[in-house]
Amino acid sequence: MNSKRCYSVCCFVVLHILLIGFARAQQVQLSISPTVCIVNKMGQPCAMNVKVAWRTSRVGDYCLFRDEQQLKCWRNADNVTTNFEISLQENMLFTLRDKETLLAQKQIKVNASAPKAYRRRLRADWSVF
Repeated sequence: MNSKRCYSVCCFVVLHILLIGFARAQQVQLSISPTVCIVNKMGQPCAMNVKVAWRTSRVGDYCLFRDEQQLKCWRNADNVTTNFEISLQENMLFTLRDKETLLAQKQIKVNASAPKAYRRRLRADWSVF
């Protein structure tokens, strides 16, 4: 009987620890819009105005990074909405960090509107029929 009770208490503690860890992982929300930039051909620069909004459940010091470049930091903040003018030529990853801890990330993709110079064939060059 005593071992069953000990087992129940251990299971409860482990579940509690897992739930707390899961709740902490879910406490940061980061949104960036738009998430796609259209260029005529890949490699061309794309300039756009990006809206960044983030929210955490704790007030603290947070920084927004573009790849590894620090864009802006906020002190004693838990909810921010701001705009940035950016220029990019390839997909770019934005991250929100608390000191050195990565809290959330979003990516802006670059797509080309012009078709590629070649098309992939849908069938083989030869056929039995």
